[in-house]
Amino acid sequence: MKKIVIIHLSDIHFNDSDENDTLLNNLISDIELMKKDVKKYDLLAISGDCIDRGQVDLFDSFNKKLSIILKTAELTTKNRMIVVPGNHDVSRENIWLKSLNVKEDNIINVNQQIEKDMSPLFKEYNDFVKKYGAPNNGIGVKYFNCNGAILRVIHINSAWSTLSYNKYGELIIGERQISELKKKLEGRKQKYDLTIACMHHPLDWFKYEERIKLQEFLYNTAQIDFLLHGHIHEASYDVVMNMDSARSIFCTGISYHKTGENCSRKDGMRYSIYEIDLDTRTVNVYLRSTNRNSEFVGDNRLYSNVNKDGFFTIPIGSITDCLLPIKIADPNNKNSIFTNREFVELLLHKEDLLYRFYCGMDATLD
Repeated sequence: MKKIVIIHLSDIHFNDSDENDTLLNNLISDIELMKKDVKKYDLLAISGDCIDRGQVDLFDSFNKKLSIILKTAELTTKNRMIVVPGNHDVSRENIWLKSLNVKEDNIINVNQQIEKDMSPLFKEYNDFVKKYGAPNNGIGVKYFNCNGAILRVIHINSAWSTLSYNKYGELIIGERQISELKKKLEGRKQKYDLTIACMHHPLDWFKYEERIKLQEFLYNTAQIDFLLHGHIHEASYDVVMNMDSARSIFCTGISYHKTGENCSRKDGMRYSIYEIDLDTRTVNVYLRSTNRNSEFVGDNRLYSNVNKDGFFTIPIGSITDCLLPIKIADPNNKNSIFTNREFVELLLHKEDLLYRFYCGMDATLD
């Protein structure tokens, strides 16, 4: 069976505090606990804001905690992690950034300078991700072999323009980044089974013309199946759909009450697990969130059609692409929301028998 299991973290905002340490220790315990459901993890994805408020000296401490997370998930080889930068992963005290004299009236010039070469801004971030084989500056394309399935992952830096102007609806993706990603896609004609894009910000944080440019790349050029992001300190699942295709967008991240967001749980952290089954073309989604004791539990508050364990199943692409998505009467039985292959084959066999039976009746009536 071709299965890919991804742990999705975002907006950890590591600050080396006791509260942060407790949450991450509980996260580690929950990742261990969830093995009983998913059996085996294949990848860890972090969609930005690993550290808090650009304190780049914390990357070393965060690395130690991250090593424990990876070891617990049994993802100890180099190429088992997807990571992109968030707006908190770069120091605003960066000497080069200060030399650009960031002011409201020269934002365009500053962004042009940053877009030419992002490396001076992302030096500490690049040093942090180097050991995991992640692309420099958070821009690139990687291929992962997971249980015989090839996963193509597009890494997008949505955070680079936030250093000069971090406002809703004002971000820039940049022509250079799109061109670089297109070249990487065209330069390697490797076969793949699934495409995921990962970036920090949701699409609606971009300027209109930039969002259209990015959507054109994601949906038409790269033809992604999933988009993973964070930034808004919430969990959500959305579908972008037309007559030809459907794409899923997943968000996860912290939900501290101090940030003021309207979160399902206002007292800690959340993450998600995606169990992708390429044979049945379905994804089992496990939503996990801390309770008021900072312990992780199934998050069933976001949607009414998830079971008590924060579990639901969705199709990959259009619902017609997956194998017989039959909704059962008991929403608590998470293992049967979508039928397995054996049951599908049995139903198809019975359908064939019924077809032959009715054909025989027609012949008799004639």
